[in-house]
Amino acid sequence: MSDFDQAQSRTFRLAAPRVFIFLAAIGYPGFVIMMFMRYGVRIDWQPFVLGAACLVPTLVILAGVVSLFFPISLTSKGVQAQNAWGMPSFVRWQDIREVRPFVFLNLRWLRLYSSADGSVTWLAVFQAPALEFKREMERLAPAGCPVLKYLE
Repeated sequence: MSDFDQAQSRTFRLAAPRVFIFLAAIGYPGFVIMMFMRYGVRIDWQPFVLGAACLVPTLVILAGVVSLFFPISLTSKGVQAQNAWGMPSFVRWQDIREVRPFVFLNLRWLRLYSSADGSVTWLAVFQAPALEFKREMERLAPAGCPVLKYLE
């Protein structure tokens, strides 16, 4: 049972530029590896340059879609984010028993472990606008909440 109230929540979206940098850091090396697998050490420059040029708008669109479809909502009762499968997951502030940070390349998450049902909610910390997100977390999270010590 969820206490999430959409009407009284403040929604944040992932910072698309940071998601773009993350995707580019994975996409371009992957593209180069695929080109080496296809052409070997003899690179055919025309498809290489065309593919590299097409990757930029693709990554921009993908970063926007990821930012749009994975929102974070904060309420006075708790946090709605996603679980490891990308599905919405709500955890109440008082049910957060443990917080573990997770960093991959330039992106940072907080894994919120619930004492109520044992679930793990992944809270992306790279929200836009970052300062408003931090202030809202500090305002809504009760004193002593484990999340507060991981906000930078």
